[in-house]
Amino acid sequence: MKAGPACYEGSLRHDSYDTFDLKWPGETTLPDPLTFTLDPSGQAASFWTEAYGTFARVQATKGDCQL
Repeated sequence: MKAGPACYEGSLRHDSYDTFDLKWPGETTLPDPLTFTLDPSGQAASFWTEAYGTFARVQATKGDCQL
């Protein structure tokens, strides 16, 4: 998973159903539970974390992070 203009990369580990543990790089960073919301086609439309709130998927533009 990549986020933000700097393409900060974290890893996801499946927990249960639509919930994953999000781990950003760093020794002192603990995993943060993350819950996805799907759109009608089944694609992830947004995710929510207690620490960071809601992030909505946006259309990619030139220069954005590539997965």
